Amino acid sequence: MHETCVSIENCRYIPIMTKYIFIYLLLFLQCLHSFAGSFRSLSLREGLSSRQVFQINKDSVGFIWAYTHFGIDRYDGNEIKHYRLDDTVESKDHILSSTVMTCDKSGNLWIALKTGKIYTYDYKTDSFLLRIDLSVSTPSAVIYNILLDDENRLWICMSTGIYSWEEKAGLTFAGLKDRSVTCLIQADKTTYFAGTDKGVFQLSKKAASNTFADTPVRLPMEMHIEAMYEFAGKLFIGTFSDGVYVVERSTGQIRSLDAFVPHVPIRTFAKTHDNTLLIGADGAGVFQMDRNAEKLLHHYMTDEDDERSLNGNTVSDICVDEHNGIWISTSTNGISYLDPNMPDIRRTKHERHNINSLKSDHINVIFQDSEGDCWYGTNNGISLYQSKQNRWTHFLDDAGHSGKVVLALAEDSKGSIWAGGYGIGLYCINKKTGRVQKIAKRAPQSDKGIATDYIYAIYAEGNHLWFGGIEGEFTRYNMQTDTYTYYPIDCVGDIKAGNKNTLLLAGCDGLAIFDKVTGKTQWHQQFGDFTLHYPIRCLLQASSGDIWMATDGEGLIRFNPDKKQTRVYTTNDGLVSNSVNSLLEDNAGHIWVSTEKELYYLDSSRDILVSANDFLDITWGFYNPNAALKLANGSLAFGTAEGVITFSPSLNFNQHAPINLIFTDFKLLYESVKAGMKGSLLKTNINDTQKLKLKYNQNSFSISFSAINFIAPHRIRYEYMLTNYNKQWEHSNSVKSVNYTNLSPGKYIFRLRAFDKYTGQQIGERELEIIVNAPYWISWWALLIYFVFLSVFIYMFIQYRRHKANEDKIKEKIRSFISIAHDIRTPITLIKAPLSELEAQEGLPEESKRTVGVAAKNVEKLLAMVTQLLDLQKAELHAEHLKVSQYDIKSYLEEKMAEFHLAAMQKGVELQLEVEPDMPKVWIDREKMDHIIDNLLSNALKYTEKGIIHILVRTNKKKWTIEVRDTGIGIPKEEQGNIFHEYYRAQNAMNFEETGSGIGLMITRRIVKQHHGSISFSSVEGSGTTFTVVFPQKIKSSVVVVERQEDNQEAQNSTDAALEQPEDIGKNVLLLAEDDPDMREYLMNSLSSEYKVIGVPDGGKALEMAREINPDLIISDIVMPVLEGDELCRILKSSVDTSHIPIILLTALSERENIIFGLEAGANDYIIKPFDLSVLKVRIRNILQNRQRLRDTVLSMESQPEEIDYTSQLDKEFLDKVMEVVNEELANSELSINDFCRKLGMSRTSVFNKMKTLTGQGPNDFIRIVRLNKAKELLASRKYSIADVASMVGFADPKYFSTCFKKQFNVRPSKI
Repeated sequence: MHETCVSIENCRYIPIMTKYIFIYLLLFLQCLHSFAGSFRSLSLREGLSSRQVFQINKDSVGFIWAYTHFGIDRYDGNEIKHYRLDDTVESKDHILSSTVMTCDKSGNLWIALKTGKIYTYDYKTDSFLLRIDLSVSTPSAVIYNILLDDENRLWICMSTGIYSWEEKAGLTFAGLKDRSVTCLIQADKTTYFAGTDKGVFQLSKKAASNTFADTPVRLPMEMHIEAMYEFAGKLFIGTFSDGVYVVERSTGQIRSLDAFVPHVPIRTFAKTHDNTLLIGADGAGVFQMDRNAEKLLHHYMTDEDDERSLNGNTVSDICVDEHNGIWISTSTNGISYLDPNMPDIRRTKHERHNINSLKSDHINVIFQDSEGDCWYGTNNGISLYQSKQNRWTHFLDDAGHSGKVVLALAEDSKGSIWAGGYGIGLYCINKKTGRVQKIAKRAPQSDKGIATDYIYAIYAEGNHLWFGGIEGEFTRYNMQTDTYTYYPIDCVGDIKAGNKNTLLLAGCDGLAIFDKVTGKTQWHQQFGDFTLHYPIRCLLQASSGDIWMATDGEGLIRFNPDKKQTRVYTTNDGLVSNSVNSLLEDNAGHIWVSTEKELYYLDSSRDILVSANDFLDITWGFYNPNAALKLANGSLAFGTAEGVITFSPSLNFNQHAPINLIFTDFKLLYESVKAGMKGSLLKTNINDTQKLKLKYNQNSFSISFSAINFIAPHRIRYEYMLTNYNKQWEHSNSVKSVNYTNLSPGKYIFRLRAFDKYTGQQIGERELEIIVNAPYWISWWALLIYFVFLSVFIYMFIQYRRHKANEDKIKEKIRSFISIAHDIRTPITLIKAPLSELEAQEGLPEESKRTVGVAAKNVEKLLAMVTQLLDLQKAELHAEHLKVSQYDIKSYLEEKMAEFHLAAMQKGVELQLEVEPDMPKVWIDREKMDHIIDNLLSNALKYTEKGIIHILVRTNKKKWTIEVRDTGIGIPKEEQGNIFHEYYRAQNAMNFEETGSGIGLMITRRIVKQHHGSISFSSVEGSGTTFTVVFPQKIKSSVVVVERQEDNQEAQNSTDAALEQPEDIGKNVLLLAEDDPDMREYLMNSLSSEYKVIGVPDGGKALEMAREINPDLIISDIVMPVLEGDELCRILKSSVDTSHIPIILLTALSERENIIFGLEAGANDYIIKPFDLSVLKVRIRNILQNRQRLRDTVLSMESQPEEIDYTSQLDKEFLDKVMEVVNEELANSELSINDFCRKLGMSRTSVFNKMKTLTGQGPNDFIRIVRLNKAKELLASRKYSIADVASMVGFADPKYFSTCFKKQFNVRPSKI
């Protein structure tokens, strides 16, 4: 029975002992041979939360747990995960007061804090749970350690003694009252040992109780106990400052291990599977000893020059896993791992400022002499290492040899070393005396000396030495006779012994078999079916008889000369490059191959290349050509650009044992999902989850996995697939996490497999079912609801389409009539205008007046019906904005009722108006409100005889209401649902003598809706009808608000202005474009008394005539053949030749959009048919008066014309250009009209017509007027003489200037 005990305290060295320990260590380490080992490190770079690691353990699943200065870390071989002990407190606070972390017999993790809180890791929820809280019951006591014995009973070591704890009984005192117990171990079922701050006690458990009887263990002195270990009757005791003691339990004999263990804090003991004992010393590394013989086997310490050594000497804990892997935590440098299957790898490198080290890291050749000493050819000479003396000696590195690049080494039969290299020639070194001799180079026509300074290979055999290189002949030197023999081979990279007096030469031309007796050479480039094209770098004749060739571009060649069989290994077989540098065969007959960056082992049984870099965990070095050697002890040495790598080729390449694949993490949006939390989708740990259900918006996630293989993680190749998403397996050698994004709803299975990537053996497999639920809006019940709604919609749509089809048939007939309403207005105008003239004539008989009056009245009625039809079309096509203003509704309604007063009296109907007191002003569109009131009152008046029509106006919250109630015939109940339909009239109304179109109420309702109001009615047949219209008091901001204006004010003002205008002397020319002959003839006759009128029947002729006669004004209908009026207007206004001509458009299109469209085309005015002739005449006069006003302004030169004075922008630009040219040429008396027109870029005719229209003057007269006005201005300044001014304004003759000036201003220049 055995056990260990560790006490981890945040203690510091006693200052008075520091100097003593330091001196002791120096003396001790001088005589002790330390061992670096081949460790792998786990530090901040790999994800540790802190370099300060206090304890380390491995649980039953296989996770490595470390408790550090900043948190608890879990390592799975792939990544490190961090944990907190409490969700409400930073883990740092807990860790600083933590005392111990241990595993019970079931492999569950326990953590105890000094404060009295004990936690356990809950694998189900992947979190730490508070298991025991003693901080309340024993607030003054401090926990130092805990022990879970063979029965999983918990013992707690405290500052006040030992206690036991059970779920039911709670905390119970067990022994060592008032003693500070630092550690506790179990020796057998009833025997325990306790370490205190004063010594050690043997405890005997009393029967049927959890209490101890204690007996002190006799020690040489009082000492602070840190750790204990019991094995085979021996008790190993580790102290804080007195080293390690061993107590024989049977005899009580005590002895110290200070022969090899210093007096430093001993933090821990651990046993290995081969029954050795590991001792962790804080400050002295790890001691491995034979626990039976108590002899030191290894001492692992930090070597600053070896990155594979222990990463820190401040050892705090040791854990040995089931594979005999050793995990060592340090309190300053993280974690080190010693793989039992990893051979010891030594790296020899140059150390700065240390002559007792390798001279250069760039190793070109390695050689071991007959005495077992190693020679290294470098880029800076030769370094000799004599292991027995632990001494380095350097050659060819001084100033006299200027740092030789050594490429070849060999030993002759006398023990001298021969060295050659790149451009350095040949040297012979006497090892015993250290004498270096330079061998002379062969002179021309001489038979002595080395043939080249570039020696790549040296081979020694008996009394002969063979030298090969480039730029010289292959040479044999006989040491006995001091003679040289030369052979015509000028490129040799390697020399190896062949069979039967032959040598194998690696050359630029292939493989050469050289007969040493005859001197003949046979070159080989053809090896079976393979033809060599590249040089051979090095050779190896294996024990199997195969010849191996490393080429400089065609990979590795294996050739069996007996069977004539060839096998070529290239990048297709796993090499990273086809340029192979070195070849070796180990004692087991295995072939080792290096390229520049990789080292390979050839598994001949499976004929595959295995990356030895992975097995050896080598991440540095560039392997140099032909720089490899098998040492006498069987180790292999490879020269690199970063020193020498030496290792024993004892790697385990057997099949990998099955592994346990686990899922380590599940993340949503890069956040780990915590199991067991409220609302968490994981009920248990992800590794124990068989099925995972996700919401539709949780369809992007990642899964992490691991094989928890710390021995050979490089051998594992992962494959994974998400069924119903991936079509094939995905492969990964290093990545152990996979992400999926935006998965569609459905069922998936995540499948994971692990393979030994060298044997192809499958060694593990896992599955996880994942269901991504569909969003609720596409669930089965949602689809059912959609189907029901869709069915109802389709049914309603079909019914609507049927109803709409019936309505469309009726509307189409009406639209056919409405479409000709525009054309009806023209003949109505031709009827109305003459009737108006006849009615206004004096002397017309009364009978005739009555007849004409009836005709005029019916024309007005017909016009109203046409207008109503056009209003209907306008309401259907355009949802117009309102033009609203504030009105006193009472005054407005009184005015409207006055219009119906006479008709009401004739029918015996009383009109009544009732308005709520203090009724505020309301916002209405006057024109549209007229239609509403007119329609409601006219309908009420139509169908009421000798009754009452009552109008009531009132407010209600934010609305106001108009009620129109009559006592007429009413509306039948069965027909009330159709009263607002188009063209519908109730049957009793149709039988009534009054006529109607049936569209008034429909238009009224639409106008009410435009006001954001509503209209409703109630009616009883035979008793009367009440219409109720409700409006908002505030109109929405989308309407246009305008100021209230009096009707026809503009027309009246225009008329008054026209009446005050005196009669023109000459007649202006009007061009009339009208396709209707009657209308054209009527207008020509009506206007010919005042104007010269020229009529044309279409827009095309109007365009030609306008360009030809340059009329003063054009009157054009819009709808005409050839060219419509608006297009005619646009063409004329876009040309500078005709843009000055004013245009009035006539049309039956009364919509506002049409009016705006016409005005945007450039029209000066727009008159809607039917029109009053007097209004047209006033519009014509106003336009012509504006033209005259423009002329007067331009000629006066006293002010600039306003923008509105111009007919178009082109006219303004034209006049601006004219003034610019005139001012530029003001002093030019030679300026001609042709020059003037050329500068304007127009023809002479166009310039004349345009200037005549705009200014009333021809070009010459206009230029003269401008000059004279400028002259008047200059004379008024009194700075110039008359002659000077005449010259300045372009008059060559001052006398002519004076005549023109007097004529223009009626005064001589001298009077100015």
